[in-house]
Amino acid sequence: MKSRVYSDLDFDRDGKHSGHLILPYQTNQSAYGNIFTPIQVIKNLEGPTLLLTAGVHGDEYEGQIALRQFFSKIKSKDIKGRIIIMPAVNYHAVKAGTRLSPLDGMNMHGAFPGSASSKNPTEELAYYIETEIMPMTDYMIDLHSGGLSLDYLPFCSIRLTNNDDLDRRGMDLLRAFNASLSMVWRQANGRMLSSAAARNNVVSLGGEFGGASTYSHDSEKIIEKGIRNVLDYLGMTHRNWKPACSKTNIFEVSGVRSYVYSRLSGIFETNISLGKSVKKNDLCGYVHPLEGDTGRKVHKFQEDGIVVCKRHLSLVSQGDCLAHTAILSKITL
Repeated sequence: MKSRVYSDLDFDRDGKHSGHLILPYQTNQSAYGNIFTPIQVIKNLEGPTLLLTAGVHGDEYEGQIALRQFFSKIKSKDIKGRIIIMPAVNYHAVKAGTRLSPLDGMNMHGAFPGSASSKNPTEELAYYIETEIMPMTDYMIDLHSGGLSLDYLPFCSIRLTNNDDLDRRGMDLLRAFNASLSMVWRQANGRMLSSAAARNNVVSLGGEFGGASTYSHDSEKIIEKGIRNVLDYLGMTHRNWKPACSKTNIFEVSGVRSYVYSRLSGIFETNISLGKSVKKNDLCGYVHPLEGDTGRKVHKFQEDGIVVCKRHLSLVSQGDCLAHTAILSKITL
C-alpha cells in the first residue's frame, strides 16, 4: 500500500535543500491539517547516500543540535554523493520534549516497519521511512542519548543483524567513526530504526551521546568528528581517508544481566558514576520505599563490567532501569 506521507523535496536535485515530509492529519482544531517533519538533502556528484537521523526520541538533544550544526556548516561542493538529514524524526515529540509522541503515545523507535493504513501517525511515518527513505540509502547513523530518565557515557554503536556481511561492514564503519568508546548491541527486536535499515541492506550505526535531557558540547564534538570520519572513509569527501592513530575501545552489552532494574517503587540512592569499573555483586545503590518501615532495598550488579548508563531521576517505579554495564567485546568481525 502506498503511504499517505509525501515530501516537498526533490531527493535527486544537486545542491543543499530543506523541506518536509508531510502527513495529512485532521484534528478538531484543524480540518485540513498536516504534520510537517523537517528533512534536508545535500547532493553533489556521484557517490553513496548517507542518512543522518536524530530526534527519534524528542527528549534527546545532542544529536538534534549536532545535525543542525552540521547542515549549516557543510557545502554541497564539499561532498561526493548524497546526505539526507532528519534532525527531528519524531517532530511532535521534539516539540513536546518527550520520549513518546504526544499525538498517539507511540515510541518511534519501536514503530517499524510501520503501516500505511495505521491510524497512528508514528506508524505512518515509520512506514514511509522504511519503504521510501531506506531504499535510497546506503549507510545510516542514528543519534540518541539517554533522554530525561537516563544518562550515558558517550559512545557510537552497532546492533548486530545476523547478516555476516552487513555486520562486518558495520563494524568497519564503527571503527571509522572512531569514538573513544564504541558499543556492540546483540539485542534487536525488529521494531527499531536500525531494523528497518537492516531489512533494506543499509549499513547502520547508532549511539548514545549523553542524557538527562541536557546538552553536552563534548558529545556534539564527538558526533561532528565521527560523521566527518565516516564521510572520509566512504569516499564522500575530497579528502583522502587516513585511519586515526588512536583506535576505539569496543565494548558490548551481553544481555539482560547487564541491567539493574528497580524491584520496587521509591527513591533511588545511587552509589555509582559513569565509567566506573564494577564487579558482580558490587553495590549499585538503594531504593527507599515511599511508604512503610521495611527499610531501603539493596540493588547489586549481576556481572562485571564498566558502568555505561545510570538513572538520572531519583524517583523510580518498579521495573525502572537503574543502571547497566558493558564488557570488553570479543567480536572479531
